[in-house]
Amino acid sequence: MGEKGAKICLVSFNVICLMAGVAMFTGGLLLEYTDVGKSILMTLSPTITSSQLGAVGVALIALGAFVILVSFVGCCGAVSESRGMLGLYFVALLFLLLGQVAVTVVAFVYGYQGFATDIDTQLTTYIVGNGTVSSEQAVLDTVQQFFQCCGSNGINDYEKFYPVRNETVVVPVSTSINATNVPATYFNHTWPDSCCISVGKSYKDLIMCKNVSLPKSTLTNYVNTEGCTLEIQKFVKDNLLIIGVAAAGIAVIEVIAMITSCSLRKELD
Repeated sequence: MGEKGAKICLVSFNVICLMAGVAMFTGGLLLEYTDVGKSILMTLSPTITSSQLGAVGVALIALGAFVILVSFVGCCGAVSESRGMLGLYFVALLFLLLGQVAVTVVAFVYGYQGFATDIDTQLTTYIVGNGTVSSEQAVLDTVQQFFQCCGSNGINDYEKFYPVRNETVVVPVSTSINATNVPATYFNHTWPDSCCISVGKSYKDLIMCKNVSLPKSTLTNYVNTEGCTLEIQKFVKDNLLIIGVAAAGIAVIEVIAMITSCSLRKELD
């Protein structure tokens, strides 16, 4: 590949990545620091919580900033024909690639059972402190909604659900009350909204879902009773090929970008 071809390829690739990074960073800022974006998304999908959107916003800001930085270095290095910037770009991609390889190796060495045990431990930690840390609550709600599950091993994990949360619940006498006006004892033996079955973009029936006096045979029509550990294991097992192909595709793109930057750097000698 000649100098001109390598430069065009590298600039084109990094301009696309730069635009994607700016989009992610801007979206993250809107979610994290404005109420408009959150209100729109929560209106479109009532099952999404504010803490979930906040966590997504932080992740988008961090990921967007990293993509912008790496893409900017690569683009500027190609345009200005700076050997130093091209070298820095190569190193950044190399660390990314090594990180992916390390994660893959650890996954194989650690084993499937270790993976499941870690998930169970982490989810249990979040469940015990449910409602006390917004970021943890966001993770738990997202997992339970995405995998359509409840708790680590099932709805019984919430028997020790202590913290008072600002949401409407149903006590055994089927009376709807606000969480800020009742003692925490009403939360024993119940579960958060994210455990409830959703239809489209809203919950099927929150009142029936939170009515703990109903028999389990009836509750299964309104609550996801399967544990999240098992559901995550099923998801990974069912989508292992897709995950592997996606990871391999990203690695190939990184390798091509690294080779192109090396080719251009060599042409500049």
